Amino acid sequence: MPIEGFDSFQQCSARMGQDPNVDNPEALCSYLENRSKDEDVNDGDVGIFGLEVQYMSYVDDPAVDSVFLKSKKLRDQPIPEMDTKDRHGRKMKSKASCSKIGTGMFIKSELDDKNFVVKGVALIPDTVDGNGEFISEEEIYKAALKFMDFQKVDSQHDFEEGKGDVVFNWILEEEKSFELRNGGAKTYPKGTWIVGTKVKDPKEWELIKSGQRTGFSIAGYWSGLPVKKSKAEPDQPGPCPVCGSSDYLNNESQSPSMKEESIQEVKTMEDEEIVKLVNETTTKALKTFVENAEQEEARKLIEAEKAQAKEDLATALKKIEDMEKALKEAQDTIGTLKPEAKEDGEEDDDEEDKEDMEDDEEEEKSIEDHMVEEKSILHRATKSKPGPKSGGQPPNMKTVIQNYKGNVETKLE
Repeated sequence: MPIEGFDSFQQCSARMGQDPNVDNPEALCSYLENRSKDEDVNDGDVGIFGLEVQYMSYVDDPAVDSVFLKSKKLRDQPIPEMDTKDRHGRKMKSKASCSKIGTGMFIKSELDDKNFVVKGVALIPDTVDGNGEFISEEEIYKAALKFMDFQKVDSQHDFEEGKGDVVFNWILEEEKSFELRNGGAKTYPKGTWIVGTKVKDPKEWELIKSGQRTGFSIAGYWSGLPVKKSKAEPDQPGPCPVCGSSDYLNNESQSPSMKEESIQEVKTMEDEEIVKLVNETTTKALKTFVENAEQEEARKLIEAEKAQAKEDLATALKKIEDMEKALKEAQDTIGTLKPEAKEDGEEDDDEEDKEDMEDDEEEEKSIEDHMVEEKSILHRATKSKPGPKSGGQPPNMKTVIQNYKGNVETKLE
């Protein structure tokens, strides 16, 4: 496989399918595989994907191809990189910070001295730049769209935005030629990304006019895969994985059975690789499925326990309500209870007893009143010896009555 880190196309597609920055893993792997066969690509060159450009920088040494900067070297002091990372852990970097040959340009015919507008090439598709990196037309298109979310413009990758405003941002829909500032013209292919900015810093504008600032250089986040230059001729078989011979399929001296055995051996190795990849993918998918199933089962169990608890609570509340209702009814019943009716004979006896008691009480009261009255008469009619000064027993009623009768008889006589 001509992509470093992968043994087969299927493995590349499977791994790239797990990268959130890759929309079409098969297309990416196919593009890198085809580019590895091109003459301008060397062993170790990197194919870029997932590009997110945040800064467009006015620089002396861009990494975009230009005749004017073909032999111009970068300055000795490297441009510092910003110590930030994106959500995928990728560190911000710039094209000019590590290129060995500056290869950028500003388009001469688009230099607007009246409005301080300058246009230049940002990226060219399918072209190895000064950093040994290349990118597809599709990835450039997506990067140009993402750049509109940031539109930061700085100088020499100092990451101090505000040096300019983005006023143009487009992709060439067809091949087009532009006049260069050092003379001559250059043709750029379909898919080239061109940016136009209005320069806000007068010093930067003078540097651009003088030719010291020669082009744009991008800075942001991206990922890349190195390619391995294919050694075999196109459509030619590689060495036999078993015998090591490079002509094992075309050797006329081989018997048909040996050829068939060699072909079967290669097929078996390919099948084993596919099975291995499928097993890895299946194992991962199964693990994820089991984890999700366990989580779902736990969730269902918790929901069932909650439902049962609610049901038990409702039952308990109903029982309490019934008990309160029964208690209230018992209290109401006790409050309205009356004495049991007595039998007719018993009721008459009670009434008679009650009347007798009332008569006795009335008679007793009359006797007492009479006795008190008679006692008063006796006190008035007879002379009695005074009792003790304090206290003393009252006179005997029988004696008092007899005395009273004696006195009456005496008076009658």
